[in-house]
Amino acid sequence: MKIASVSRSLPMPPRMRSARPQVRLGALLFCAGALMAAPSQAAAMERLLQFVPLDDGREAVLDAQSLGLVRMFGTEENTFLRITVRGLQHYRLTHHLDREQPFRLWVDRDTGLNLEDPLTHHSMALRAFGVAAVAAAAPLLTNPATPLATPPVRCTRRDC
Repeated sequence: MKIASVSRSLPMPPRMRSARPQVRLGALLFCAGALMAAPSQAAAMERLLQFVPLDDGREAVLDAQSLGLVRMFGTEENTFLRITVRGLQHYRLTHHLDREQPFRLWVDRDTGLNLEDPLTHHSMALRAFGVAAVAAAAPLLTNPATPLATPPVRCTRRDC
């Protein structure tokens, strides 16, 4: 297929219609290269987290390796992240997957801060939900884990 016939079949903005065929081909190849760019090879920083709902409505966030407490969310605190994790946990529950497996919070140079469920491979770039979502989740990546004498007890009610 000739370049001229390809460029005539694609809709183009008025400024590009007057451009030479070589310029149009260059713009097309640049866009295609951006779409096929390889993702980053490795996460710059990551942490495995367990989200444990408690009977009183709070949620404990534990470091999966040390089982230390990273953060305790109150009932009205950080609702975006709590609802997001609840959705991922609900998916696990309905598909009979292990609720105890940790989630992966990681930073990538291309997509920023991400939350991933390693069991289902569902992953979401938190910056797509705005600065507030990233600001809410970022401390979970960097806060030191506080050792606990006894691990928190997971809520046993059906609505947890």
